[in-house]
Formats: sequence, C-alpha cells, structure tokens
Amino acid sequence: MDNFYCTAHRMWKDANVLHTSGSSYFNTCYLAGYILESYGKLIVKAYDSTINVRRFSHSLSDLNTKIKNDITIAPSLGKYCLDLSIECNTIFSGNNEWGPLKRYEDNPNLWSTKQTADSYISESKKIIDMIDEMKIDGVI
Repeated sequence: MDNFYCTAHRMWKDANVLHTSGSSYFNTCYLAGYILESYGKLIVKAYDSTINVRRFSHSLSDLNTKIKNDITIAPSLGKYCLDLSIECNTIFSGNNEWGPLKRYEDNPNLWSTKQTADSYISESKKIIDMIDEMKIDGVI
C-alpha cells in the first residue's frame, strides 16, 4: 500500500542530510522533487480516495493541474492547495525542472550547484510544512 506521507518525510530527511553536508546537491534536488509528487498524490487522494494516483506517474504538471482545477474549489481542502508552479517555481519549471528521468542526465550542472539545491530545499520545505498541516488537521 502506498504511503505518500511517509515517503515525503523520508525524502525530506535524506534531502536535508545531503544538502546540509554538501555531499550531493544533485541528489538533494532529486529527492526533493519526490516531496512535491507525494504532496500532489496525498491531496488528490484526500479529495477522492477512489482515484488511482499512480496514473499521474511522476508528472508534477498533471498533479498541479488536478489540484488547481478540481481540488482548490473543495471546501474542506481549498486551504491546503498550493499552486506548485508558483510556490515551487525552481522545482517545477525552467532549466532545473524536476523529473526522475533526469537522474540519467549527462549535464554536470543540472542540479549540482548549491544555489539550485538551496532553492529546492526551500521550496520543498513549504510543501512538507503543508503536508504536516494536513496531517495535524486530520485531512490525511
């Protein structure tokens, strides 16, 4: 059974260790992206538990569209809906956009800078805080 809450926290812990130690900015970014994916799947499941969230695969765009178009208007979930393209603009778009297939990139600068990792950590912190708020409020 999928547990996106635990996954988000596991990725957060490991991304933080890698970031704080400076040992791997690339993997800091790689793991931080999974926090957004877990958040998207958590909120979609909270909206409709019958939806098979695996159909979204790793698509942050599809998850964000579902959140913005359907879930934002749900009275019980609206306050937990974040527009990932705004709140996490480094992770979500541009040259450094997250995607698990980028782990195979031959671009040494993709996620390898402290500046990019700093942005990924900062943005994913907003998401982990929202996940925790949802848990405290009993939404997930």
